[in-house]
Amino acid sequence: MVLSLFAILALTAYLIFTGNRNTDLSKIKINVIPEDSTITLDGSVIKERTLDVQPGEHSIEASKEGFKPHKLDFETAKGATKEIYLLPEPTSEEALEWLRANPDIQLRRESFASQNVTEQQAIFENEYPILTVLPYISADFRVDYGVSKKYPDNPNKIALYITAISPELRKMAVNWIMSQGYNPAEYEIVFVNFDNPFIEND
Repeated sequence: MVLSLFAILALTAYLIFTGNRNTDLSKIKINVIPEDSTITLDGSVIKERTLDVQPGEHSIEASKEGFKPHKLDFETAKGATKEIYLLPEPTSEEALEWLRANPDIQLRRESFASQNVTEQQAIFENEYPILTVLPYISADFRVDYGVSKKYPDNPNKIALYITAISPELRKMAVNWIMSQGYNPAEYEIVFVNFDNPFIEND
């Protein structure tokens, strides 16, 4: 009787302990087409399509012969579940023919791509609220956004692009950003010259 009670208490403590551990982790669910693609998470090949990871930044890639690998950098939050959609792009004639012969798979690819776009928009709106006022075009300068020069492989990072012909007009553009309630120091800013489209990082 005493042993049975001890076993029950031990099992209860174990379940509580492992339950608490799981809430400290993040869960990712991987969706990939083609389904037999090789998945690499943070440099290690994985077989699972649903797994727990440490909260924070991660890198994942799907690859398959005849397809261009699809790599994503993503971030997870403690206790949250994140859906990931990986779509290696067909590059060989055999891969293209496979898609042509399977229109249902192509439809799923389009659905996955739409999910990626929707998530990307949500990330941008949350991380970069200044996007609600861009692009801004005046007679003297324009302010746009585009691919980050510091983090070109991270689709979740962007830079502000200021197009102006002189240092004075660039300063006007920066002042305009401040007038909208945003701190330019919190953004990566890339200057582009009107007459000579060289790029200069600030």
